Order: sequence, then C-alpha cells, then structure tokens
Amino acid sequence: MMPYILVFMVCIFLTSISSRKEIIPLLLSCLILSLFAGFRDKNIGSDTDFYPHWYISEIRYIHNLIDLITIETERNLDKGYLFLYWIASWIGNQYWIGLFLTELVISVFTFLGFIRLSRYFKGGIAIFTMAFLLLVFNYTLNAMRQECAISICFFAFSYLWEKKWIPYLCWTFVACTFHSSAIITLALPFLMMISYISNDKKRNLLISFLFLMMCTVTMAFWTLLDMIGDLGLFNEAYTMRYGEGGAFEGVERLPYAPLLLCLVFYLIMYNSYRKKIMDKNIFLFQFLITTIYLLCLTFQLLSVFLYRIGLYFYILSIYFFSIELSSKKTNPVLKIGCILYLMAYWIFLYVVKNTSETYPYTSKILGID
Repeated sequence: MMPYILVFMVCIFLTSISSRKEIIPLLLSCLILSLFAGFRDKNIGSDTDFYPHWYISEIRYIHNLIDLITIETERNLDKGYLFLYWIASWIGNQYWIGLFLTELVISVFTFLGFIRLSRYFKGGIAIFTMAFLLLVFNYTLNAMRQECAISICFFAFSYLWEKKWIPYLCWTFVACTFHSSAIITLALPFLMMISYISNDKKRNLLISFLFLMMCTVTMAFWTLLDMIGDLGLFNEAYTMRYGEGGAFEGVERLPYAPLLLCLVFYLIMYNSYRKKIMDKNIFLFQFLITTIYLLCLTFQLLSVFLYRIGLYFYILSIYFFSIELSSKKTNPVLKIGCILYLMAYWIFLYVVKNTSETYPYTSKILGID
C-alpha cells in the first residue's frame, strides 16, 4: 500500500501548488504518475499482461501513417491506441514505454481538461487530484484504452462548455479511435440543452422522457448492440465480449461501494444547490450526468458494457463533486467526512477487493517486491 500512498501524496501536493500560470508542478505530477504506471510489473492490472502484446505484435507492420490507417488487424485493434504504441516503438522496444505513454495520455488530458475548465469554475484542483487518484487511478492501470478515451472526452468537454463545436467534435473523434464507446459523449450537448431550458414543465418532461428512453434502450440492449456493431460504429470485439452470452454479459449483484459513492455525490450536489455554490442550470446538468452514471451502474446487471459507458459521465461527476467539495461554503465537517469516505472507498475497492488486480504494487524496475 505504501507505494500508492507516497505517490498519491506527492502528486496531490504538486497539483495543490500549481495553477493556470504555474503548470510545471502539474506536469511533474503527470510524469510521476506515468512513470509509476509504466514501471509496474506485468501482473499489475488484469489486462496489462496481454493487451500491450496485441499492439506490440502489430506495429512491426506499420511504417507510416498510411499503414496505420489501412492496416487490418486480427483483433480489430483500436487505431488510436495502436498509434500510441507505434510512437512508443520510436523510443524503444521496452515493454514499459507503452504503459508509460498510456498513463501520460490519461493524466495529461485529464488535468488539461481541468485547467481549461478552471476559467469558469474556481479552485478544487487538489481535491480533484485526490478524487481522481482514489476513485480512478487504479482503474487506469487496467482499462487502459478506455481510460485514454475517457480522459480525451473530458478534455473535449472543456470545449463543449465554451460551445466550440469543432474542437469538441474533433477531440471526441480522437477519443473514439482509442475506444469506440466514446461516441456516447455526443449526448452531452443534448443534456446541457435540457439543463438550460427555463420552462420547468418542458424541462421536466424532457428529463422524464430521457430516463424512459434509457430504460427502453436497455431492455433491447443486446439487439441494439448487434445492430450498432453491424453498422461499424462499435468495435466488433465489444459486441462479442459484452453481448448476450458473452464473457461479460452481466454481474450477479451490484457493488455497494459505488452505489454509496453516488449517494455522496448527491449529498454534495444538494449542499451545493442549497448554499448556491453552483447555479440551478449546472446543478441540473450535474444531476443528469450523475443519475445516468447511477443507471448505467445498475444496468451492469444486464451487461458490464453499460457500466463502462457510464464511466464517461462518472469523470464529470467527479469533477463537479471536487469543485463543490473544495468551496469555502461547504461545511468543514462535511468535507472531512467525504474525504474519509473516498479513502475508505479506495481501501475497500482496490486493496481489500483488489478490483482491477492492482494491489499490491510491484515493480522489478523500481525494486519494489
């Protein structure tokens, strides 16, 4: 546990002294996280031992960008992540380089997204860093491709907030080349539009329709997944893996810790609304994305893929939660209680339950056994 604690403490300290004008500590924090992730042993992260092998085995056939775009791989590998490993091959053929670049993409895009949004929402970077490390970091050591896509989508969201549509769409497309599930974030403009409708009756009707549609789509999930796979919008591997009868068809029971975490999100959200930390429109948007994540969390009883779709909304919930928790208007006792819960969440999920198989951390390169 100690390697994680030391790295987390150093990164939280570095980000706490950084700002939009002083980003060197922030970049140093990204570098530390990337080296820590890159130097890990192959058994840290349940996918670490085989995903990189797939991409490393294909880059020998790539000599230029045309090869990258036109290559047809046996496992339908995502071109964005394949490009990342092609870049890694320029640096060297060591296994850790690809893992290092993966975490570098995740951390840099995540914190760049935060920095861009800090023009509109003040403070919270230390709390956001802590929340990201305790809630997400260990998962990045496992779901590497999707976490790259999630971080890029979070960065793209900062352009959506400014209503800069071309950069938003371009970065969303880039995210889809890492994990095609990123296409779900094209729903964010619609959610923002609903949040800013002034007519309460019309807005509530649309929200009710949205949740009803989510439930209806979920009931026909496997059929829709096959149809989307046939259209080529999703990687065929996802259809086989998460479809009916697949290896990740669904979980037997819901995990309690993430459900309790959603309650914490709602508690801070309500506190923010009551104390006017966020305005009503942002509160509604936050309520929508958190509720969608909660529904996706519940729908994993049907298919794990639905939970993974929810992760694109999860990172936004974490962001707004961090901004609100760091506000001076938030009761100190409530702050301490939430921070203690985040710590307990990390210990329970990633240490006791060993979710993502990232504990204990070992590294032959760093001499950590």
